[in-house]
Amino acid sequence: MNAEKRRERIVELLKKEERPISASALAKEFGVSRQVIVGDVALLRATGELITSTARGYVLEKAEENGIYEVLFCKHSIEDTEKELNLIVDYGGEVMNTMIEHPIYGTITASLKLKDRYEVKEFIKKQQKYGSGFMSQMTGGYHAHMVRCHSKEALERIKNALRQEEILEDLESLER
Repeated sequence: MNAEKRRERIVELLKKEERPISASALAKEFGVSRQVIVGDVALLRATGELITSTARGYVLEKAEENGIYEVLFCKHSIEDTEKELNLIVDYGGEVMNTMIEHPIYGTITASLKLKDRYEVKEFIKKQQKYGSGFMSQMTGGYHAHMVRCHSKEALERIKNALRQEEILEDLESLER
């Protein structure tokens, strides 16, 4: 298979798959190295394909995702990270990303795309495996998540659950 055909097939696979596909899995599928896949993805992005890298692999962004989006400002200990993420997915949300406001680098955003407890567990395992820590460690636990829900009711359930655990920060307290 030539490189152009391989890139077409990568896009097709990403369109069909709901979960991220790792570069290693794609490399195995096409009998090439992981580095070749990374290069293919870079070329596909250059041609306008909306491919996002997550901690678990590549995903193809839909041109328009349905749902309600809201940025939730949070603060908690590192030990409560898994609890926070599970509350969001348990009450009907998807954790799209995490963001911090760094004093030197400005806003730093990392794509997460966590939809269920399995993905949360895999994200936590990967953090532990690589010992990379969490972005919120640079900001004393303060961070934000873009959350996507299918209804206003689900968003309110998430916010109430995070408030109950004293994780959700009120905007007024952040402005002081």
